[in-house]
Amino acid sequence: MDSNPTVVFTQPRQVVIEQREELTPAKDQLLIRTRVTLISTGTELTILNGEK
Repeated sequence: MDSNPTVVFTQPRQVVIEQREELTPAKDQLLIRTRVTLISTGTELTILNGEK
């Protein structure tokens, strides 16, 4: 299994990084690998602050 760290918002102002299984895409799908990510001022920050 390849590493697939995933950001999970468990409750307001609490974030954990879970290691999840990297799925294999079907023949009509593709897998996009992300090297860098961030918390945006939109959806992710709203969820982090518990304002959903």
